[in-house]
Amino acid sequence: MTDIQTNVGTALYNRLTTFSAGTALWSNRVYNGQAPAGVILPYLIFYAISGTGDENNTPVRTFDLRYHIEAIANSHSVAQICAGHVDGALHHKDSNLSVSGQTVFWVVNTGIFEAIENVEGIQYWRRGAVYQIRLS
Repeated sequence: MTDIQTNVGTALYNRLTTFSAGTALWSNRVYNGQAPAGVILPYLIFYAISGTGDENNTPVRTFDLRYHIEAIANSHSVAQICAGHVDGALHHKDSNLSVSGQTVFWVVNTGIFEAIENVEGIQYWRRGAVYQIRLS
C-alpha cells in the first residue's frame, strides 16, 4: 500500500520549494518535521497532525489529512510574509499540489497561529496555518 503521508510530504516539499514568491525568502529550506540545527532563517517546517482514510470497499479510497505548516523567522514581518506566501501557494490551489497516485480535490487553510520563542536571548517568530488536504 502507498504511504500517503510520504507522498503528501513530498508533494508539499515540491510545491513549497518551487513557488517563486516564497522561495525568494526561504529558498529550499523546507523541512518535514524539524529543521536541522543551525539552519539559516527564514525556513519552513510542516508535518501531519491528523488524518483519516475511508474504509470502503470501492477501488478509490478517500483521505482527509491535516498538515501544520509554519514559517520560522527572526522578525515578525518576515514570518508574516512567509506565511502569506505559503497560503498563496496552497489555499484553494488544489491543482498545484501533485500527490503521486492521488487526485487532490481540496486544499484549504483551516486555522492560523502565531508564536514567539526566546532561545538564548534570540527571538524566533513562528507563523503559519493548518491545511486540510483531501484526496483520493
